[in-house]
Amino acid sequence: MSYLPEHLAIAENLTAATCAGSLVDAYAALKGHPPASIVSAALICGYSCIATRNQRKSLNHILAQVSEATRRRTDGFGLRATAH
Repeated sequence: MSYLPEHLAIAENLTAATCAGSLVDAYAALKGHPPASIVSAALICGYSCIATRNQRKSLNHILAQVSEATRRRTDGFGLRATAH
């Protein structure tokens, strides 16, 4: 599956925010994007997505994972950021 550059940019911003522990920045990384772009970015980051006709339920599933990753300061795969 190939991803669009804007999906990769959303994913990069989301991962940086969750690893930094900033829920505000994590939500800001997702805000204003179409649901399909958010789902694609979430998949790139390692979050699970559910298939449903109700977009709100699908997005709430992703947001719950994002808030947990931010609390733990990890990415969607559960990996902590490493200092280079």
